[in-house]
Amino acid sequence: MLKIKKIKVALILVLSSCFVLLSQNDSTYYQPSRQSQNKTKQSDFNWKEKLIFGGNFWFQFGRVSYIDISPLIGYKVTKDFIVSAGPVYSSISQSYGNTVYRFDLYGGRILARYYILQSFYAQVGWDKLNRPMPYQYATNNRVWIDNVWVGGGLKYPLGGNSYSSITILYNLNQTDLSPYTNPYIQVGFMFGF
Repeated sequence: MLKIKKIKVALILVLSSCFVLLSQNDSTYYQPSRQSQNKTKQSDFNWKEKLIFGGNFWFQFGRVSYIDISPLIGYKVTKDFIVSAGPVYSSISQSYGNTVYRFDLYGGRILARYYILQSFYAQVGWDKLNRPMPYQYATNNRVWIDNVWVGGGLKYPLGGNSYSSITILYNLNQTDLSPYTNPYIQVGFMFGF
C-alpha cells in the first residue's frame, strides 16, 4: 500500500514537471526588431575574450643557472586556430672554478596553433634570435639566427581551465648556431584563473 502511494506521488511529480517544460516562443506574436538584432550581433563580438596569455618562464640557480622569460600574447582567430607573438630572453651561466661563462639570447617569436581534434594540435612558428658567436664570447661578436618550427602536440585537461601539454617541434632551419636541438620537446602546464 505504501509502495503504491510512493509510485503515485512520483508519477504526479514527473507529469507536472513535463507541463512546465512544454512552452514555446512563437515568432508570429513576438519578433525582435532589426535594430535589436544588429545591436546583439555587434555586442556579441568582444575581442578581449579572444585574447590569451602564456609563454615560458623558467628560473634555475646553481652551478649552472638558467633564466628563460618568453611571454606570449595570443588571439583566438576561431575556436580551433590561435596565433601568438612575444619577446624572448634567455640567459645561461655556468661556473668552472673561478670563471663564469655566460650566454645571453634575445629576440622574438611568432607561432600559430590549429587544433585538429579537441586535444591534438599542429603548430608552426618562427624565432628571430640574437646570440653570441660560439667560442668568441669575450669579443662581443653576435649573430642573428632564424628558426622555422613545424610540429604538433597533445593537450590534456586537468580540470577547470587548467591543462598540461607536450609539444614536439622540428627546426627546418637547423644550423650549428641554433641554440636548440632537433627535435625540440616542450612539456608545459597551463593554469587558468
